[in-house]
Amino acid sequence: MGGYIFLFSSLFLKSLQLYINMLGDIKLVVRAMFYISVLTTTLGVASFTVSMAYLIQIQVGKMSCWIFETTLSVIFLAAMVFLGILSYLVVTVLTFRLTEDDFDQHLSSTTVFTTAASI
Repeated sequence: MGGYIFLFSSLFLKSLQLYINMLGDIKLVVRAMFYISVLTTTLGVASFTVSMAYLIQIQVGKMSCWIFETTLSVIFLAAMVFLGILSYLVVTVLTFRLTEDDFDQHLSSTTVFTTAASI
């Protein structure tokens, strides 16, 4: 399941890039697509982490048996992924907040640049 959500996130981001390059003038749609991309990326990473925890249980031992190495590995994995997702979300939210005023200008300059580069 984790791989599918992660793949969906990548494909969604690629379609967002294509949309911005072709029709980058509808601010609400682009912003909604960015938020959906952030959500799917976060869900993909979380489900991939669960898959990695299952892999650790297969290699080292079941967590239900309270094997020290397994428990320590899964806790460390969960902590590192939590810190990574948290920093990703904070940076993304700050970027959206700081660029809210320049969003229209950025979209128009991206579209013009992409059009000029394709000629």
